Amino acid sequence: LAAEARACERIGGYLEMLGVKTPAIHWELTGLTINVQEALGGKPASRHPATDPAGNAQFAKRYADAVLRMILLNGEFHGDPHPGNVFWMEGNQVGFIDFGSVGFLSGARRQEIVRLIFAIANGQIDKVADLLLDWAGNPLVDRAQLVMDLDELIAEFSGTALAGIEFAAIFDRVFGLLRDYRLVLPPDLAILLRTLLTAEGFVRSLAPDYNIAEETKPIVMQLFAERFSIGAARDHLAKVRSGLLDFSASLPELIDNVASVARSGTIQVSIDPASLNHLTREEDRSTPVKGPVVAALIISAALLADQSLLLAGIVLAFAGIALIPRWN
Repeated sequence: LAAEARACERIGGYLEMLGVKTPAIHWELTGLTINVQEALGGKPASRHPATDPAGNAQFAKRYADAVLRMILLNGEFHGDPHPGNVFWMEGNQVGFIDFGSVGFLSGARRQEIVRLIFAIANGQIDKVADLLLDWAGNPLVDRAQLVMDLDELIAEFSGTALAGIEFAAIFDRVFGLLRDYRLVLPPDLAILLRTLLTAEGFVRSLAPDYNIAEETKPIVMQLFAERFSIGAARDHLAKVRSGLLDFSASLPELIDNVASVARSGTIQVSIDPASLNHLTREEDRSTPVKGPVVAALIISAALLADQSLLLAGIVLAFAGIALIPRWN
C-alpha cells in the first residue's frame, strides 16, 4: 500500500499541473499494510447523474486529456481509469484515486509508439509489421499474411493527418490483430491497451459525439516536437559520435590484422573441441549472431584484398556498421 501511495504522489504531481486532483497522502499514518489519504470531494463518476450534455462533454474532455497526457508525455500513468476510480468534482473537475495499477512507458517505448503512429499514417506496412513482431519477440509467424492483414487494416488510416488518428482505435485494431496471430504483448503495452480501451469506453458513454482526435491534436504535436527536437537529435548524434570514436580507436589495429591476413594468404582457425559441448546450451541458442557475422565480414574483406582493395574496403565498412548498434 505504501507503493500505491508513492505512485499516487508521483503521478499526482504531474496531474496537478493539468488541474487534475489526486488525494493527499497522510504519510505519518501510512505504511506497508495501510494507506491513509485525503477524501476527495465530489463523487465517483460511476455514481454521477450525467444529465447535463455540456457538463458531460467538458468532463470527458478533461478526463481524456489527462489520460492521454499521462501516457504519451509523462510516461507513467493510472493503469485502471474506470469510472469508479475517477471522481466527478465541483465545476466538472476531474480527480483520480486508487493507483494500485500503474503503467509505465519508457522513453524508448514512447518513441516506438510515435514510429508506429507515423508508419500507420503513411501506410508503411513493412515498418509496422517489423515493429509489432519486435514487440512480440520476433516469433515464427506467416509474415507475408500478417503484412496483408496489416495492409487491409492500415488502408483505413493511410493518408490521415497524424492529429486525426484516434489512438484507441489504432491500438484496439492493431493489438487485436496480434491476438489473432497469438502474439503476446509485452506487459507495458498490455496495460496501455487496457487503459486506452477503458478510457475510450468511458468517454463515449459520457459524450458519444466527442471528437477525441481533434482534442488530442496539441498532445500529438507536442509529442512529435519532443521526438524530433534539436535536443533529441543532439543526444542521438552524441551517441553516434561516441561509438565512432570508440571504433576509430580500434580501427588501426583491426586494419593491421586484416592486412596481415591478406598478405599471408592464410587464415588460422583454432577450435577447442570441448567448447562444442556448449552449443546445445539454452544460453548459446539465444546468443545474438551479430559477432559471427562481423567476423565473417572481416575475413571476407581479407580474402578480397588481393582482388580489389575497394571491394574489401566496402565489406570492412559493413563490418563496422554492424557493430554500431552495440554502442547504443
